[in-house]
Amino acid sequence: MPVQIIKTYENTLGTDQVTLTEITVNETCRNVIETMKKGLPEEAHSIEAFEYILSKTKEKLRTTPVKL
Repeated sequence: MPVQIIKTYENTLGTDQVTLTEITVNETCRNVIETMKKGLPEEAHSIEAFEYILSKTKEKLRTTPVKL
């Protein structure tokens, strides 16, 4: 199966391009879901709770400088 490219964009320094493949995106999504499941009590394992956590995470990402 050929690798599908999901997104290509310039990095924050504008010096290189970054390419995300479908495989990488899917693996990262699985990791995020597993981390939420481990971090939340079982009674909070619902779509609504996960969506809330993801929306709060997006807010944090937009307001917090990310240093890698």
